[in-house]
Amino acid sequence: MKYFLITGLIFILGLTLFKYKEKKNKNIINLVNKQGRTYTDFQPNGQGKIEIVYDNQLSILEAVNLSEEKINPLIPIKVKKIENEKIYIEKL
Repeated sequence: MKYFLITGLIFILGLTLFKYKEKKNKNIINLVNKQGRTYTDFQPNGQGKIEIVYDNQLSILEAVNLSEEKINPLIPIKVKKIENEKIYIEKL
């Protein structure tokens, strides 16, 4: 009996986490054309982190610089597109 209870709890936890991830990925599309700022520096066409309001809270997310110029931290940016769950930004 104990085995079935533990197995059931693990299954429910896994299903809940899967649904949360699915919901989060759908909401990322809503970031297109939103403004935020860089959290780290971005090399030309490089990756870094941005600070942006996501799901009604300030979040730090991975992003890719679309431009050929370096972007320093705390610079205003705009999300230009989302592709393959990646956020692409440009400096404002």
